[in-house]
Amino acid sequence: MKLQGTYLGDLRCEFAQPATGAVLGTDARMEETADRSGMCYPTELLAAALGACTMTVLGFVARRLEVDVTGTKVEVEHVMTEDHHKVAKIEVTYILPAGDWPAKVRKQFERAVRRCPVHASLHPDIEQVFNFVWPE
Repeated sequence: MKLQGTYLGDLRCEFAQPATGAVLGTDARMEETADRSGMCYPTELLAAALGACTMTVLGFVARRLEVDVTGTKVEVEHVMTEDHHKVAKIEVTYILPAGDWPAKVRKQFERAVRRCPVHASLHPDIEQVFNFVWPE
């Protein structure tokens, strides 16, 4: 699958997925540009990719277990190194909707997120933390 990218000037880029026509824009840090109309910084996109990939894996596991994860929220935070030239840590928190979540299902979900292709593709120096918030 190929994406097509265009540098728009003023530190902005736009990428398109030709098969669907979907478009995603990125910007440099606020300190670097006054226009922050793109979706996110490229490093935020990296963090979002980990969140999206792991949520998709959860969806596959939920389908196999015949449980509904519709409404699950994910919060993704990334931390840069002190010099801001590298992602040091990505923390992903899943907030599950109300429901019965037996220990067996919880365990399978917690293992599953470590099987996503983005997780496997990230450099081992990037700390990846996965948290689950189960309803009371």
